[in-house]
Amino acid sequence: MLLIFSVPRLFSSLDLSHINSFIIEMQKDNSFAPTVVNDVEKKINNSISWHSGVENQYLKSIFLYQQLKIEAQKHSDIHTIINKTDHATKEALQLNPIDPFSWYQLAFIFYAQGQPDDVIINVLKYSIYTGPVEKDLLYGRILFMSDYISVMDDELTNLFKFQLLLLWQLKLHDSVTLIVKKPKLKSLFIDALSFSTEDQLQFNRRLKKAEKKNSEK
Repeated sequence: MLLIFSVPRLFSSLDLSHINSFIIEMQKDNSFAPTVVNDVEKKINNSISWHSGVENQYLKSIFLYQQLKIEAQKHSDIHTIINKTDHATKEALQLNPIDPFSWYQLAFIFYAQGQPDDVIINVLKYSIYTGPVEKDLLYGRILFMSDYISVMDDELTNLFKFQLLLLWQLKLHDSVTLIVKKPKLKSLFIDALSFSTEDQLQFNRRLKKAEKKNSEK
């Protein structure tokens, strides 16, 4: 009997490896035929039917989130996929409420649903609280939050400046690229570096070079 139950679990673990690889390709903005996408979703649901743990639920939410982003970029009808992604992400958060990536996903979902700014901002706060130094989230989270500067309260403004400081310390090149893309962040960025005149000068030098290079394109 034990062998009978272990075989499907073995296939489930093999499927997870395939699903992980598939999601990595999706994160590179590679699109796939609907039949392929449906097949992967079936494998995820099959894996969850044998083990509905954190990893499987998280994989499902990530898979649907990537699907949602791809469909949104194509300006497709996202009504069905957004509801599925919303449900899967909330399921993942119930199992692991301290995952910053899931909170970030939920903020994007709420944005796509047209939720009020204060609802989106509140979810972004949780993403920062649960993972303030997540390198893979820093740039995207700052870029996302930059659209809400005008409605940020003091608490979120300070959290935002802290994110800017971390980006400078961990991904210096990305921080300069960000300001070239979003000039309105410059004053906040300089304020975030107020602890060090040397860092402010270095930032200004790098920014001038980047702006000059960008204008020559």
